[in-house]
Amino acid sequence: MDNLFIRVDASLQIGWGHLIRCFSLASMLRDLFQVEFIIKDEKAVFDFLKKENFLVHLIPSDVDCLSEIEFIKKIVNEKSILLLDGYPFDLSYQNSLKKSCNKLVCIDDVNPGKFNVDLIINHNVYAPLEKYCGPLYMRTCLGVDYALLRQEFFEAHSKKKLAVNKIGKILICMGGADVSGQTFRFLKVLSKLNNEKLFITAVVAQTGEDYQKIYDWVIKNHLEKNILLKTGLNARDISNEMIGNDLIVCPASVIALEACVVGIPMITGIIADNQIKNAKYLEDSNLAINFSWFKDIDADTLGQKIGKVIKDVDKLNEIRVNQKKIIKRNPKENLRQVFLSLVIQNESR
Repeated sequence: MDNLFIRVDASLQIGWGHLIRCFSLASMLRDLFQVEFIIKDEKAVFDFLKKENFLVHLIPSDVDCLSEIEFIKKIVNEKSILLLDGYPFDLSYQNSLKKSCNKLVCIDDVNPGKFNVDLIINHNVYAPLEKYCGPLYMRTCLGVDYALLRQEFFEAHSKKKLAVNKIGKILICMGGADVSGQTFRFLKVLSKLNNEKLFITAVVAQTGEDYQKIYDWVIKNHLEKNILLKTGLNARDISNEMIGNDLIVCPASVIALEACVVGIPMITGIIADNQIKNAKYLEDSNLAINFSWFKDIDADTLGQKIGKVIKDVDKLNEIRVNQKKIIKRNPKENLRQVFLSLVIQNESR
């Protein structure tokens, strides 16, 4: 069985998006490859991967980029596939490792310029519009037909109800790194829309400072009947929350793609630069209501905008119908075929 090494990082500061999409891919391919992760020494990430029975190589936290590359060269071999997912892994980084493995793969969402890889995967909704620059032999897998999502969200695709008569239950899910505190902002605004009789579920990282702050605020303001905080949710839990709620508020990240696959009307926006293209495409394709940069909207305006969205049920149901159409082919089978073709190319040399 050939080796697939995945170089990726995650933390409370940079979020878990890169790791989760790599984990999703690893889960799709683990019966075809010996999948091993190469990560910076981060306990939460290590524990997560070990729990899922993946072999993990820890890069010492005090090494520089050159030492890191040498560390990786000692792990990979000329028959293996090496996958990179992260913004530090630029052209220079790729050049340094290209000859140490048989195939080099990159998961990308910003298209920073030239690449020196055999395969690029960009699963974002806007990706088919991207033009990538690299070697003539470089392949690209672009768009949601190559969605790097966990199986639970594909399974939920057929379970979500088709229409709602009113918006009564709202899910807030800002991902693993809500450093700008948007969860708390939306909760404060939504709690003032009492006339709407809203019930709000917020997914919060319990390891972050926000959890205790939000929890204390909920108790202090006697909002326990209308606001539920949830932590430590796995993919099944989150997909079930999407099924059980009428509307989701989330950034234009992988969470937005998960929401589209499940089929839940969405208010989306931007909390990081790499979400700008996604947010615009989701809006232009009538897959979500785009609030653009969340941080730039004051509380009063935010309340007005949300109130307007909640009342336009026809628009939200139209969004739900459009979301259900975005997956046309089986992403798992597509990706498995692509990676198997890399192996065939290896054997034909």
